[in-house]
Amino acid sequence: MGLYSAKTPHKLPSVFSHLPTSSASLIVSVQAESTSLGGPHNIEDVMTFARVFLGVPVLLSAIACGGRSNSTSPPPQAPIITTQPASQSVAVGQTVTFSVVANATNPVAYQWNWNGSPIVGATNTSFTPTSATIPADNGSVFTVSVTNSVGSLTSNGAILTVSPAPRSPKIGDLRFKDVDAFPFGLIPGEYSTIIANGIATSYTFHQASGTPVNLYWQDPQGQPPYSSAWDFIPFMLPTSLPGRDFYCGGDFNSILDADLAALPTNTVVTSIDIDNTNGVCGLTWVSTSQLQHYPCLRQTVQLSALQAAATQAGTQGQVVTAVSFLSGQVYFLAYSWDEDPGTIYEALVATATKDTLAAEASSLSSAGFIITAMGGNFTDGLVLVGTRVKGDTMARPISVISGRPWDLSRGYATVGWIYGGPVIGQQ
Repeated sequence: MGLYSAKTPHKLPSVFSHLPTSSASLIVSVQAESTSLGGPHNIEDVMTFARVFLGVPVLLSAIACGGRSNSTSPPPQAPIITTQPASQSVAVGQTVTFSVVANATNPVAYQWNWNGSPIVGATNTSFTPTSATIPADNGSVFTVSVTNSVGSLTSNGAILTVSPAPRSPKIGDLRFKDVDAFPFGLIPGEYSTIIANGIATSYTFHQASGTPVNLYWQDPQGQPPYSSAWDFIPFMLPTSLPGRDFYCGGDFNSILDADLAALPTNTVVTSIDIDNTNGVCGLTWVSTSQLQHYPCLRQTVQLSALQAAATQAGTQGQVVTAVSFLSGQVYFLAYSWDEDPGTIYEALVATATKDTLAAEASSLSSAGFIITAMGGNFTDGLVLVGTRVKGDTMARPISVISGRPWDLSRGYATVGWIYGGPVIGQQ
């Protein structure tokens, strides 16, 4: 008949001494002491008594004492890193993975950082760069931030050491379109346009890099080529990197040579496109805050003589960085660098149409050439100049896409692009 029956009367425990019998429900606080209730099973007895004799549901609240305790959920735990990311040493071309082990109350978020700047998409407990290591990776510091609702903790820095290789570009060299310079990608700025029809304009972006000016070949609707307007995209640099400024501007062809000669020697012109019809041009250039010098060679030659001129420049440690057609001839700029006085470069000139551009660029890249200059127009065609350290024939990764430079995968630097046509990126 149950524990409490009419034939087996029981004394009402003291905890019920003042309980109303008409309550819709009952909250019972039981002091679980062996001396008062006689053991752990009497808590169940109390609840049964309330249901049978009082006819009310019971909500039980236990107060622990006398050696008895109730179980409660532990408080949320802030992140604690139990295994820090480890520093690693690899050779150029190898891959590397960093990992972390942390204890924390879920949900937990991870964000890997390169030299203090977040790496887009690197949000797991481990991070493997999408591309193989390059010389510019040497000395990089990787950390990971672990965050939950209680707090955030950043790991110790793991240093990546990359063994030297005889490839260019060397770290800090402004002549190679930032190929190999920023392997984990940069944040693109606003898509911008230079309009130089009758007026010389310029833009300055501090602590930034940027694309070459694009070549307006034909717009997507097949209209005649645009004139006197060029697009570019700046990319913001992490504050941890050495200071650098990126410039874009338009100029008049009649004073172009004099204006270029007046640029400071810590500057490299990275692209130029000359509009012969309207007598203006668009160009980009970059300068460094460090005490470095880039002596410049400016020259105009027939297209048939460009290969010999580029080869001669390479034997003198110069790199062709910008090329365009000026009244049917080729106008180009080549730079040496006072911190790289002994390197001999090989140059290879290729010509292309819009339809053959991807194939020509891929051919240069497969032979180890970085496309350091690209220019041309609808009438004269396209010309590309590839540069490599003498004897360095190891293939370069290349990506040729439709779209905008920010559509390139992380680690690819824009070396040339056509409006409505291919975008070429290299590593």
